[in-house]
Amino acid sequence: MTRRNLVALLLIGAIVAGTVFLIATHWGYYFRVLVGLWPLLVGFLVTLAALLEVVWWLRFDRWYYQSGPTVRCEQWQTSGTTDQIREAIRPVLNANSWAGRESPEGFLIRRRGFWKRYGSRVCLRLEDMDQGTLITYEVRPLWTLPLWIIAAAALFFSPFRVFFFTPATSWIVAPCFVLLAVYAVAYYVWLIPYETKRMARVKHIRRALAGYRLSVCEKCGYDLFGHSEKHICPECGTQCESLNPQSPIVNRQ
Repeated sequence: MTRRNLVALLLIGAIVAGTVFLIATHWGYYFRVLVGLWPLLVGFLVTLAALLEVVWWLRFDRWYYQSGPTVRCEQWQTSGTTDQIREAIRPVLNANSWAGRESPEGFLIRRRGFWKRYGSRVCLRLEDMDQGTLITYEVRPLWTLPLWIIAAAALFFSPFRVFFFTPATSWIVAPCFVLLAVYAVAYYVWLIPYETKRMARVKHIRRALAGYRLSVCEKCGYDLFGHSEKHICPECGTQCESLNPQSPIVNRQ
């Protein structure tokens, strides 16, 4: 553990210990505040968690990009070594509307612009195989949006909700929870599938790797490595375009 991480853990521990001490010594007062304003407290905590997640998303935190629920996972075979694949991806990693960072396992990628691109995160894992390099393509959504669904459910389905809220929190906070919960549901049901389709399976990277015999069906994501030059998908029958027909075929040394 580094010194920075140790200091951060000690600081968090001190804050938690101080909070517990204050609550224990003034339990009656804090209990009344909690009973009356707990919807605001829940909203504040979820908002804070969302802001922290955005920071992780922008900083390309390796642990964050490689964990969490996966909405799309595909495996693509190439004919080059992992060093060759990395050299081919680096020049196009931050091209156009894309931003990325290299990691020991592969690459971490996202679309530029959080609110326009819905915050999806892409991880490319590289694994050395006998035939070349196997690329695992993973798309993950944000973590914190389901918390809005849980918070809204706790708000509206609790049998004691009438006694827990003041009139102000009932009429102001409750509609906010409803709107955020609806957005969270729409995010997973419609926005993430739509954004996954818009990303076109990181087409700019697949184009850079066409010389290493990387070919993927545009419709279903089937790996066409080793198939005929016509690029007819045996899974769905779609005829796929050649991303870079002038690129030479590179064989593994």
